[in-house]
Amino acid sequence: MLLFLLAVVLVLFLVQIELTRLNISRKYKHISGSKEYPIIGNIASVKRHQLSDFNLIINELCRDTVSKVTAFGQVLFVVADPAVAQTILSSSNFHKRSYIFKFFEMESALFTSIYETWKPIRKGVQSCFSKKSIVTMTNAFLKHSDNLCQELEEGFANTGAPFDIYTLIARFEINKVVETMLDCPNFNSTEYLVDTLQEASDNIGRRIFNPMIYPEIIYKFTDCRKKIRAGHDLGAVILREICGSDFTERRQRLNEINNNEQSSKIFFDELLKVVKHGKLLTYDEVVDNFKTIVVAGFETQSLAMGWILVMLAMHQDVQQKVYDEICENIPDDAELDCELLKKMEYLDMVIKETLRLFPVAPVTMRDSLQDTHVEPFGEIPKGTPVLVAIYKIHRSPEIWGPDADKFNPDNFLPSKVSERHLYSYIPYGGGGARNCIGINYATINMRIVLIKLLKKFRFTTPLTYDSIEYKYGITLKLGGGYQVIADTRKQKTS
Repeated sequence: MLLFLLAVVLVLFLVQIELTRLNISRKYKHISGSKEYPIIGNIASVKRHQLSDFNLIINELCRDTVSKVTAFGQVLFVVADPAVAQTILSSSNFHKRSYIFKFFEMESALFTSIYETWKPIRKGVQSCFSKKSIVTMTNAFLKHSDNLCQELEEGFANTGAPFDIYTLIARFEINKVVETMLDCPNFNSTEYLVDTLQEASDNIGRRIFNPMIYPEIIYKFTDCRKKIRAGHDLGAVILREICGSDFTERRQRLNEINNNEQSSKIFFDELLKVVKHGKLLTYDEVVDNFKTIVVAGFETQSLAMGWILVMLAMHQDVQQKVYDEICENIPDDAELDCELLKKMEYLDMVIKETLRLFPVAPVTMRDSLQDTHVEPFGEIPKGTPVLVAIYKIHRSPEIWGPDADKFNPDNFLPSKVSERHLYSYIPYGGGGARNCIGINYATINMRIVLIKLLKKFRFTTPLTYDSIEYKYGITLKLGGGYQVIADTRKQKTS
C-alpha cells in the first residue's frame, strides 16, 4: 500500500512538472530553444562531454540572440543581444544574483550576496573604488610592478624556455590587493596560496556545470567540496594572521579618525563601518568580503594580463606598435602617472580587444526580483534566471563583422566604437548598479603593469591562435596555461 501511494505521489509530481513545462513552452513559443522532451525539457541537448568545453556549451545554450533552456518545469532565458542585455543589467528588477552564486559559499559577500545584503555593503565601500581613491594607490601599483619585473628578469627571462606568465603575475597581484585593500604593505604571497585559491575557483565552476553535485547531500562527500573549503579556510587564516580574530580594536581606532579628510580610503576599514539592518557586519561577513575582494582582484587582473601578453606574443606587429607607443610617450626617467597613461591610446585598444575576445567573466546571471515585462520575451516571472552571454555578444558577426573571431585592436578605433551599441562590449560582467566595483582599479593597474613589462621585455610564445582551448571554471582561462618566452629588450638609443 505504501509503495502504491509513493508511486501515485511520484506520478502526480511528474505530471505537475510536465504541465508546467507545457505552459512555459506555449507562453514562450516565440523564443528559440533546442527540441524539448517531456518532463526534462531541452536541457538534455547539452551532452555530458560538452560540460568541459565552453564553446560547445555556450553555443548549445545560446542558439539565437535570445533563447530559452527548460529543465523539469523551470526555464532559463539566455540573452546575446546588446539592447536586451542593457535592459536586464540596468534594471533594478534584476539586481538579484542567480541561485548559482550560492555555490561560492560566501552568502554575505559583495559579489555573491542577495540584493538586501549587497546594497548597504556596496554603498559603504563604493568610495574606496572611486578614481580619486585609486589614483592614490599608484605608488603601490608601481612598487609591485617593479618587483614583478625584477623576479621575471632574474628567474625567467633570456632562457628560451616558456613559462606560465599568469602564475607569476598572480603572486604579485595578491600582494598588491592585500596592500591596497587591507593597508598591509609587507604581505608576501606564495605559489601555494595562488594554487589553492585557483583550485577553489576552478571547483566552484566545476560544481556550477555539474548538476549532479548540486544537492548538498551529495556535494559534501566530494573532492570538489574539499578543494573549495581549502581555499576558504586559507583565506580566513590569512586575514586572521593580519588582523587577528576580532575587529573591535581596529573599529575603535577608526572611530577616532576623520576619514572624510582623507583622499584615500581603505576598503577593509570602510567595510568595518558598514551597517546592515542596524548592526555592524559580523566577523564572518567581513571575512567573506575580504576573500571576495582578494580573489576577484588577483584572479581577474592576472587572467586579463595573461591573455593580453599571450595575444601580443602571438601578434608581434601589434606588440611592436605598443612598444613604440610606450617609448614615444614615456621617457626612461618618467614616473608613471594617470596623465601619461591617457596617452597610451593603442595599448588601450589592445586591452579592450583582448577582453572582447576573452572576457574574464564570459557570462553573468541575474534573477528577476518581480514580474517584469522585457521584450522580446514578454513577462518574465519573479525568480526567473536570465543568463547574459557576454562571450556571444563579443563575438557576434552582426556586431563585429565577418572577422569577429579574429584579434584586431582596430575594432576599438573611436570611429568604430561610436557606431556600436553601448552594451556590445561589457568585459567586466555587465553594467547597471551591480557592475564590477573594481573597474577603476583594473583600468589603472593593468596599464601600469603592462607598460612596465612591455618596456623591459619582448614576449614570444609557442602557442598559436587557432590552437587555443579553454579551461572554464567561473572565469575564462587558457587551457595549458599562459605560456610565453621573455627576452630582455635592448634599450632604444635616441
